Amino acid sequence: MHLSPHSPPQVPERFLERMLAWTRWATIAALLLITMAQPSMSSIGWPSWMLLGLFIGYCLLIEGLRRRIAWLRSLAHRALLDAPVAALLYALGAEPGGPLFVLLLLAVDAAAASLALRGTLLYTAGVALLATAIDVALPLWTSTPFA
Repeated sequence: MHLSPHSPPQVPERFLERMLAWTRWATIAALLLITMAQPSMSSIGWPSWMLLGLFIGYCLLIEGLRRRIAWLRSLAHRALLDAPVAALLYALGAEPGGPLFVLLLLAVDAAAASLALRGTLLYTAGVALLATAIDVALPLWTSTPFA
């Protein structure tokens, strides 16, 4: 079902949007508990929970702007913004496979729910390449030894 950004959301689309929002915020709450219980420092000297706080701010900003900007009403368009933001925070987290990696999975989750199969596969491959590049390059720009 393809709708223009100006048409009112249909019932299945609204349900999907609510479920994705619930999943996102529940995951962020769990990540916040994990990062507060096991704090680690990022490559910029901030604890990882502060980086998660930046992602929370990003999510709140997107939610506020989507009421004003029609382009942001589409789940697919929001998924396009999620990947670079999540990748940046994951890279700054300086912890390969750490809790901030889950932000990339949230981006893939939103893309999978809103894109067609081909788009989802391309998006997932792009995020996988991004995560791999970050994990490979991370030891090059941090002083933290990785086991």
